[in-house]
Amino acid sequence: TPDGTGSARIGDFVQVYATYPGSGQFAYRAKPDCFTGSSILPPTDITNLFFKTTTSMGNNNITVRFSKWCAGEKVISPIYIVHIDDSGNPAPFLDLPWKYQEKGLSFDIAATAMTSYFDHEYPFLSTSLVEPPEASGNIIDFRGPPRSGRSYSLHDGYDWGRVAQAKNNEPVVAAATGSAQYVNTCGACGNAIHIDHGNGFQTRYYHLQKGGLITDVPGVSVPVEQGHQIGKVGFTGNVFPAGENGAHIHFMLVYDKNADGNFEDNIPDGLIDPFGWQSKDPDPWENYTFSYGGVDRTGMKSHYLWTTPLAGVTTAVPSNGKNTPVGSYEVITTASTNNNTEFELKAFLTPIIPPSIDLGVLGPGIVIDAFDILGNVITTFAGTYTLTVDFAEIDLSRYDPDTISLYSSSDGDNWIKEELTSIDLANKTATAELNHLTHFALMANRIDTTAPVTNVIFDGLMLSEDVFGNYVTVSLEASDGAGLGVDYIAYRFEGEDWQAYTEPISVASEGAHTIDFYAADKDENIEEVKSKVFTIEKDTTPPETSVNLIGELVGIDVYRSDVTIDFTASDGAGFGVDRTLYSMDGGEWQEVSSSILVSTDGEHTLKYYSVDRGGNAEEQQSTQFTIQHVYDTIPPEITIKFDTASKKFVYTATDSSGSASLVVNSLSQKTDEVIATDESDNELIVTLEKLRNPILSLNIVATNIETLQYGDEAVIRPGRNNLGVLYSTDRQGELKLLTQVLTSESFGNVVLHYDFGKDTTTIVETINKKIVTKKIGGMKLLQLSTNAGRLEYRY
Repeated sequence: TPDGTGSARIGDFVQVYATYPGSGQFAYRAKPDCFTGSSILPPTDITNLFFKTTTSMGNNNITVRFSKWCAGEKVISPIYIVHIDDSGNPAPFLDLPWKYQEKGLSFDIAATAMTSYFDHEYPFLSTSLVEPPEASGNIIDFRGPPRSGRSYSLHDGYDWGRVAQAKNNEPVVAAATGSAQYVNTCGACGNAIHIDHGNGFQTRYYHLQKGGLITDVPGVSVPVEQGHQIGKVGFTGNVFPAGENGAHIHFMLVYDKNADGNFEDNIPDGLIDPFGWQSKDPDPWENYTFSYGGVDRTGMKSHYLWTTPLAGVTTAVPSNGKNTPVGSYEVITTASTNNNTEFELKAFLTPIIPPSIDLGVLGPGIVIDAFDILGNVITTFAGTYTLTVDFAEIDLSRYDPDTISLYSSSDGDNWIKEELTSIDLANKTATAELNHLTHFALMANRIDTTAPVTNVIFDGLMLSEDVFGNYVTVSLEASDGAGLGVDYIAYRFEGEDWQAYTEPISVASEGAHTIDFYAADKDENIEEVKSKVFTIEKDTTPPETSVNLIGELVGIDVYRSDVTIDFTASDGAGFGVDRTLYSMDGGEWQEVSSSILVSTDGEHTLKYYSVDRGGNAEEQQSTQFTIQHVYDTIPPEITIKFDTASKKFVYTATDSSGSASLVVNSLSQKTDEVIATDESDNELIVTLEKLRNPILSLNIVATNIETLQYGDEAVIRPGRNNLGVLYSTDRQGELKLLTQVLTSESFGNVVLHYDFGKDTTTIVETINKKIVTKKIGGMKLLQLSTNAGRLEYRY
């Protein structure tokens, strides 16, 4: 054919030879023995017959000669010598950007397992440009027209994911040697690596994980070799289940058309499909003109730039048939296939999109075309041929092996099951006897077609539905039911980038928050994105606690009964009291569940505090109290007497329940105050008047009890009660005279005189005008005592 792609019918023999300036020749004998072989000559390179000299100016003379060697009529078609100018075609330099060979995959199977294609009409995904309505939702891929609903319209590169064994968190590698830079300025792209290969081309890798990047510093170039890791498969950026099918590699290729070293100014007109353009029809992208960014632009011619070609063959099939391998397929023809007639066979591998969610494609498909010796298309053979598929490289864990079958399609979109497909699971081959020529693919029912389900779990103080106090821990749990299992959970918090969920998330900032999440299973069933809005409210004020002691109070914080303690805690406008704790007398802290009862005598110390539902703890409070079940309510009494040693009055306190303390305060030069306090805090206060010595030449001390006060009772004025002592001493200070006199309005007069010589005390008592005198051996000291508000004396 004039474009250099078709075969020619040459009869028995053709010879092409140069007559000027060269003398080389090319000869092809179709049927050496007139019985076997084919009269079809496929496109053949004869460049070696042509050359340019300084004198010939590039002119070459060529002679073509046909020869008839065998009997019978011969069909000779036009033969074309076609000059294909490929001087401007770049040399292939790319390999696939993941370690597919380590997964046991061939290039054919890995490369054709893409989930999204380069759109040769409008690859505007990285721009604000839009496509016309008639093209919306459709693309034209590298195989050429017509439009199809393949994924996805406007796409400017290729996506490979789990089906191609490019799994989440696994290495992404450099497609060729170059200089890599980290780019994070494109929100939809997520974490991206751009590699300048130094030949005018740049490759880009989007949606990478945060970890495992060759560099995460923008603007810094890092050298990288082909096949070395540059990142990990991820889902950062604009990766939604409804769009780009979760974790995958987005791979794209840009050419620096103006050679200025800036690839951004060639987006989108410098975008290239690395699979080239494999159709006889014109490439719409190469010829598309448009304006963008104030610049008139034209799309880019695409070239096949993978160093490994996709399997394909154009071959002459002799009348007795032949075996033609094409990648993982083999086309086996016999003499009966085309009625012992030779023909031309064209076959090439192609990516296949599953026709339904229930079916999965086991490797690439194949397109098979045949032409008779006149170049007419053969759609159905008179006999049959055998098509075999080797699916040893395919992971069958996703499929029901009992449903594996070849399918055929006339257009690559609508598929019919070849019911007579024979499956050999032991050798992993499929075989079918066929007579028609079309698209073929091996398919099987998917085991798992249901997306997993993710639930969000909040752990924290729930104040109301989706409202939490101070902080909350957010957990995500996904289940795949009877499916193949959850592959990963993705989430984004507050609109940030998507990331893999690996552990619970703690949130403490006040206000409303949003978490988006979804899960993907091990067959790339993707859950719809879910969102959950929740609110954090703050409480930083601790609660307050008070106690009420209930018992028979007989003094300040003194009880003569068991004591019941009630606790009352409040949190004001906070989240509410969570618990109140107490410790009695230094014991273990315990949580208050009800009133507590204290029955042990003695002093007690109660410590307590409360904690609110927000975790705010009150400072420790404390209170002290005493329990005395046998309790003394009677104040002590005071006794006054003369001290022979100090020659002064001394005071003692007595109490029925035990000892009592005594304090003497001098209120003035004339007045003393004596305070007696017992262990029960009962108190007696006595004020005494210090009487002046009327005879300065004599040693006299005298006092008068002015008032008595028992506790809080009224003050008692007992009347005049003068106690005086007349004494004298020798030179050594020893007493030699002692007379004690008590004059009382209450009970009269009492005089005690001690005779040092006879060691007797003479007592004269005048009571109610009646005088009684008596002598007692020894020195007797007159004592004036209080007794329940009265005054008494004794000796």
